[in-house]
Formats: sequence, structure tokens, C-alpha cells
Amino acid sequence: MELLSFMKVNPTYKIALSKAKITLSKAKMIAILKFNQQDNSVAEGTAKQTALQDRHLY
Repeated sequence: MELLSFMKVNPTYKIALSKAKITLSKAKMIAILKFNQQDNSVAEGTAKQTALQDRHLY
């Protein structure tokens, strides 16, 4: 319990905690962006493949 009250009072801890939260949210955003890019390239590949297959039908 004393540790908790120390952490609440200690400004260095608060700063470190907020920096950690910011870093975590940045990491999440980067991960989401990379995942979306990967998703898009898969979708593009599928679209190109479908277009090529469709071209053979005509």
C-alpha cells in the first residue's frame, strides 16, 4: 500500500507512466497501419488475379 501512495505522489513515475502509454498507443497505431497495408496488398493481388481470370473468359 505504501508503494501505491509513493507512486501517486512521485512525479517522475507519473511522467514515465504517461510516456509509456504514449509509446504503447504509437506502437498500436503502427501495427494497425502495417496490418491495413498488408490487407490492402492482399486485396490488390486478389483483384489483379480476378481481373486476369476474367480477361480469359472474354
